[in-house]
Amino acid sequence: MAGRVRELSRDAERGARARLVEAWAEGLDTRVLHCRELLHSWRPSHAQLCVDGGWERVLVCTRCKPLKRQVLDSEGCLVGSPRYEYAEGYLPDREDGLGRLDVEDRGRLRLAAIRRQQGAQD
Repeated sequence: MAGRVRELSRDAERGARARLVEAWAEGLDTRVLHCRELLHSWRPSHAQLCVDGGWERVLVCTRCKPLKRQVLDSEGCLVGSPRYEYAEGYLPDREDGLGRLDVEDRGRLRLAAIRRQQGAQD
């Protein structure tokens, strides 16, 4: 019995999460929605030589325009993790309660993008 109650509770949480993600996706600009579900379409913007002989390279997404900054050593290997600068509206607001998107959330974003595309074709 306790297992069944836990399962029902988990299903209710998933349903609530699904509605939250779907509502958030509905408010996204179409370009942002596509980047959230397809990932970014990066192109080089510029690079700057660093004092130590390495490089700071900046990439920009052709769809939603955030910046991705990479630090490269003198051999061209990545140093650390890239930093991202997103435009307003790309990340969920803290008040939305979404946090990090999981595999199921990304699936919902894909479906939202498909539905939006289908609606644009009608």
